[in-house]
Amino acid sequence: MKRLLVCLLLVGVVGCGTSPSPEPPLAQDDRPKPPRAQNESPKPPPVDTDVEKAGTELNKGVDFAAREDWAAAVADYTEAIRIDPDDADAYYNRGEAYFYLEEYDKSISDCTEAIRIKPDYAEAYDTRGLAYRLKGESDKAIADYTEAIRIDPDDALAYNNRGNAYNKAGQYDKAIADYTEAIRIKPDLALAYNNRGNAYDELGQSDKAIADYTEAIRIKPDYAVGYSYRGRAHRELGNLVKAKADFARAKELGYEPDDE
Repeated sequence: MKRLLVCLLLVGVVGCGTSPSPEPPLAQDDRPKPPRAQNESPKPPPVDTDVEKAGTELNKGVDFAAREDWAAAVADYTEAIRIDPDDADAYYNRGEAYFYLEEYDKSISDCTEAIRIKPDYAEAYDTRGLAYRLKGESDKAIADYTEAIRIDPDDALAYNNRGNAYNKAGQYDKAIADYTEAIRIKPDLALAYNNRGNAYDELGQSDKAIADYTEAIRIKPDYAVGYSYRGRAHRELGNLVKAKADFARAKELGYEPDDE
């Protein structure tokens, strides 16, 4: 049974049941990395007046991003880029904003420019991978996540996200391996347990899927999607009472499965 991957979308993260469900909102841990303010950038402090002005615009954009006013953030990042065309952080931040506006081609373009300026920009590879995956270009997504992992081998989210891409491509064993590595690096990463449960379910290993969903719920008791998926796994095994209880809890938490 196809399940949504939380990376996602979790974005997340990819069809489920006999009639596909819409993907849930992006889980916090699966979103692009937060935008960088100028004083967080690993580059020398500004000495040029124009660079200082660019930094001011960059920080204004970060403030708008914190309020999820992505259009306003784009405007400020664009002004920062106009003043300082070599600011990789401004391109990355604008690419992130375009991602949330679901303008994935623009997000990819900006992340690509950030990488051109700063070739070891792991966050830009990861965000570009998210955009590629949502466009259905799993091979490109996997390549970007792999590069992000090469740059930062301890990035649990990059492993999780690459696992989502493998899952979407039907490469479930590779997906499970990546989710397992994400869990090794960050044992409290609930969405990695959830996503590994989805992969086990695709392989017909419902008992392992239920164990992973249960661990995700233990870590994050309000994990509505985890309750819904565990309910489906219980239903597949004929545990209808447990399934009904999980579906009811998912609804209490605001998630409405459409194939209950």
